[in-house]
Amino acid sequence: MEENKKVKVRFGTVICIIVIILLVIGLGVMYYFGFVKNKENNNNTNTDIATTGNTTDPNAKKIDESKDYVYDAKYYENEGNKSYETPSGEKIELKDINMPYININSEDAKKANNEIKEIYDKMAKLFKEEYEDTKTWYNIASYETYTNDNILSVVIETEAAGTDVPVYNYYTYNFDLDTLKFVSYEDICKKTGFDTDNSERYIEIEISYEVQDKMKGFDASEINEYIKKSVDSYKEAVNNKTIGYFISEVGFLNIITTIHIPVGSGEFSTILEIIPADGDWMETEYTSADSQSAQGNPSILTIYRTIYLNELGFEFNHGFDPSKQTIDRKVSGTAKLTSENTYEYIETIDGKEYKLTFDYSVNAEEITLKEYLDGKLNTSINLFSRLMQIN
Repeated sequence: MEENKKVKVRFGTVICIIVIILLVIGLGVMYYFGFVKNKENNNNTNTDIATTGNTTDPNAKKIDESKDYVYDAKYYENEGNKSYETPSGEKIELKDINMPYININSEDAKKANNEIKEIYDKMAKLFKEEYEDTKTWYNIASYETYTNDNILSVVIETEAAGTDVPVYNYYTYNFDLDTLKFVSYEDICKKTGFDTDNSERYIEIEISYEVQDKMKGFDASEINEYIKKSVDSYKEAVNNKTIGYFISEVGFLNIITTIHIPVGSGEFSTILEIIPADGDWMETEYTSADSQSAQGNPSILTIYRTIYLNELGFEFNHGFDPSKQTIDRKVSGTAKLTSENTYEYIETIDGKEYKLTFDYSVNAEEITLKEYLDGKLNTSINLFSRLMQIN
């Protein structure tokens, strides 16, 4: 018969084994949480930068009182500053994606910094793809800051180029340094001397000039088409609250808008500086020589620029009223160029065609205004410049 063998294990040995197992588990847990923490730190590089020497005072305006309101984020530092050369010999470095960190102790600033980090991450990803592949394209970024009274504006410009013309994009952030909150587009307009009634007019004119400058040599009808597209883009951005804006170092309103043109990519983002000046869209004003017409009151014609080519806005006081057969009507609208210098305006009143015409050129000292009713001349009056040239 076989003997049953019994293995005797000392109690102390059992305790040692249990202790060793617990130590191994403990080290594993410590390693795991240390790894996760290290990963979180790598994913929040700028948090480390921003919180160095940060204040514990919840009412402090800055996250780090030892630094400026805006400073270089240096997101690239934990990734190593890689570089490559484009076919043209231009050296591109990861640190050329230079993003700002907004050192303001508020939820709005936190939101802005998160957005800026997302922009950087996308650009850094494109950089790495080029670094590992063709090296023909590049993405770089820079920023500017402007302070006007209590308003801090941060403007980021990104540039992408390679085998085509550079493409620029802009991102703006505006803060009230008293409340530490974002400043709205409406408040920035007011701060720079505009209100809701006149800001749109100024901006539309600047958009018109930009389109005309980029479409030299095109027909007026084509230019007007793209002016309208560009103005519509601006209005859409305002309505959607996606319009970019800031106050420049000299205190002027600047907007970021999309200009549409029938060349290249078909559109591009640009910065337009909007300078307020009372009546800057008024060309001139004309009046009758004396007060013998229009029941003792002089006739007055005011001419305005419009955003479109071959058109003029106008307002004529004491125009002929077909319904009353009197000269006491205010006529206003848009007159269109019909020949070299002749502008024409037509409307229908009580089934009759009213037409107003005048010959106009910049700096004209005298013009003749004519009114027609159903094709027959009704009024002809000579008007003289009041020398109210604005520009």
